[in-house]
Amino acid sequence: MNFKSLALSSVIAVSSIFGAVSGVEAKPTTCWFQDQTTPISAINCNITKMYHDGSIFDWVGTYFLINELEALVFLNDNGTFHAEPLNGSSYEYGTWRYDHEGDIQMRMGETYFTFRV
Repeated sequence: MNFKSLALSSVIAVSSIFGAVSGVEAKPTTCWFQDQTTPISAINCNITKMYHDGSIFDWVGTYFLINELEALVFLNDNGTFHAEPLNGSSYEYGTWRYDHEGDIQMRMGETYFTFRV
């Protein structure tokens, strides 16, 4: 048994005991950023779509790890979101919607971040 298969079997065993957190590899995509001082600009970013069943922390459903924001982003069904910075800073809150192209557009005050999954 090689290291990769040993690690995978360990993750499966722990998931079966403690619940499931699953994700796919970070997917390169285009993101857009705009605030009061910066015109809209496209950037390359990596987004990992994740799923959690509610057994380890208080969330059931899909969420995203956005490397460029250095945060986990949780989209609520009511059109709000919260972003949990990976560095332990305070959560950020805002609203989200699908834009006319089906991208996810998040708004925090006058700052917009849009990404494609």
